[in-house]
Amino acid sequence: MHYFVTGATGFIGKRLVKKLLERKGAVVHFLIRRESEGKVATLREYWGLKGSAGAARAVPVFGDLTEKKLGVSAEATKALKGQVDHFYHLAAVYDLEADADSQIGVNIDGTRNTVEFAKAIGVTIVLADPTPDSFENLDELVKEFDIRIAIHNHGPNHMFDRIEDSLNAVADYDKRIGFCPDTGHCMRSGEDPVEMVRLMKDRLYGMHLKDQREINRNNPPETILGE
Repeated sequence: MHYFVTGATGFIGKRLVKKLLERKGAVVHFLIRRESEGKVATLREYWGLKGSAGAARAVPVFGDLTEKKLGVSAEATKALKGQVDHFYHLAAVYDLEADADSQIGVNIDGTRNTVEFAKAIGVTIVLADPTPDSFENLDELVKEFDIRIAIHNHGPNHMFDRIEDSLNAVADYDKRIGFCPDTGHCMRSGEDPVEMVRLMKDRLYGMHLKDQREINRNNPPETILGE
């Protein structure tokens, strides 16, 4: 399974990549600026990768979020076309004290550049964790590029903790803005994943299948799916 991740050098992104690489055969392609090339070795060490075999599983893709199609070279874009199974967009400016130009350049223009690049490499669904104020921008992007945005839940106290909150968030927008939920996180939020699937219906664009021993918000232990 091949993944593409923006924001892989950040707090959340580093941990996501680490979890992805725990999956057998997983390869992660991650966006990084050329001037940050020196961080690659440290990142691979954090992810527990060693030698040439490890390097082949975490592949830097040089570019810049603020440039069209992420500034990725035509050669690298061609090499990735049709190869990416899942695309995660996590790069963003989270600093509330950042100036407006920086926030727009990364959070708005950067998201557009990301979707444009995803389309260029043949990705049809981008997994995202959008903020409430970003939905109008996402609505324009899914219409322009005919691509789907799938919101991922993260369990108790997350912005999209409850099924009802998720459905209300997208209700007024294009149906190409939908969901790729995690059944385990759903159970940790005290909700029934079967009911979740029924309610999300035609906005359901993927799913992460996990299982918990019971449905409650007290962090129940994981178990093998179906047991």
